[in-house]
Amino acid sequence: MAIRLVRERSPRYKITASEDVYEVCRQLIFPKLVDSHVERFFFVGLNNQNQILIIDEHSTGGVNESRIYIAEIAKKLLLSNCNQVILIHNHPSGNLRPSSADEMITIKLREALSYFEIKVLDHLIVSENASDFLSFKEQGLIA
Repeated sequence: MAIRLVRERSPRYKITASEDVYEVCRQLIFPKLVDSHVERFFFVGLNNQNQILIIDEHSTGGVNESRIYIAEIAKKLLLSNCNQVILIHNHPSGNLRPSSADEMITIKLREALSYFEIKVLDHLIVSENASDFLSFKEQGLIA
């Protein structure tokens, strides 16, 4: 078995402000999240020039949880040469408040990815309405 990275094209999106993150998510990820009745977890990997290198739907779960596999996230980010990541998932209930599990997985991901010098920039929670989202960074949950 062999693993190889095949880059199809140059990065199309560059993040210069939090509004850019929202816009990319609104166009590419939110349509999959807002109509979903189960939790879905995505991540957006960036290089050190804030260009998006990978957008991945990591997992689809149940009504109130989605399994997160840190090693799989790390592997995809490393193979894509990412050194920054933004985490995104939905709350089908519409409640944007992060659960203790949301906070714990964010801490675990930050700690694990730091060993590879990959920084977690933010974690967004989206409700069924694409205009409603919570940013861990803006809430002070990520420094």
